[in-house]
Amino acid sequence: LLFTVSLFPFSTSLLSAYILTREARLAVLVYAATALAMAVCFNSLWRYASRNGRLLATDHDPKVAEGISKSYRNGPIMYLIIFALGFVSVAASVGLSLVMLLYFTIPPRKHTMPSK
Repeated sequence: LLFTVSLFPFSTSLLSAYILTREARLAVLVYAATALAMAVCFNSLWRYASRNGRLLATDHDPKVAEGISKSYRNGPIMYLIIFALGFVSVAASVGLSLVMLLYFTIPPRKHTMPSK
């Protein structure tokens, strides 16, 4: 996971440098492959840590952990789609990457429990 995180500034810089050139397709593929690798590693780490609550706080809410698992489940699939889309349309691949960035950046709305 840390290796893929360390590659992210390089792939982002590569994409920004070549986005308006003929090499944009290769740059978007490198960026998407890095994001895909990071999503797979992050999901693997989360699944290991959260399985049966093994590395979570003893008082964790299992529903919250399951909600996190559900939100992370689609990441690798979406980044695989973004990677494949890079062969067809650079703009669509970059656009969907931005959507995924927003999806994982904006925290989910928390449902408040009614007071007793």
